Amino acid sequence: MISAMALAVSTAAAVTTLTASPNPCILKAGARACRTRVVWKAETAAPAAQLVLSANRGPSKIVACALEGAYEAGWISAGNSYAFTVHAASGCDEASRGEPLASVTVKGEANSPPKPKPEPKPKPKKR
Repeated sequence: MISAMALAVSTAAAVTTLTASPNPCILKAGARACRTRVVWKAETAAPAAQLVLSANRGPSKIVACALEGAYEAGWISAGNSYAFTVHAASGCDEASRGEPLASVTVKGEANSPPKPKPEPKPKPKKR
């Protein structure tokens, strides 16, 4: 099942949207990674917005800086989670990062092979 996870945060009349699709990101058989697309639109009085990534709750890094945009993450791997957060910002460096506006977590999952159907049990013979 392919779906998009989204979170919208409303402050006064402004709404920031952030989506990731597909989510979860399911790796094809034999693949090392899959691709998800993160799309955001920051409604903020700040002059900029930062898209910040944290893998497995580790250190964060800025992956994009714009009030709206799309980011292709083609390196999502199975068993990991990637938190994308849009922050209001006065610029595009870490020191300018302001309050978080919206967040979505993308999970990488291995493609599980279908479970085999159980063999039917032979019916006992009547005597």
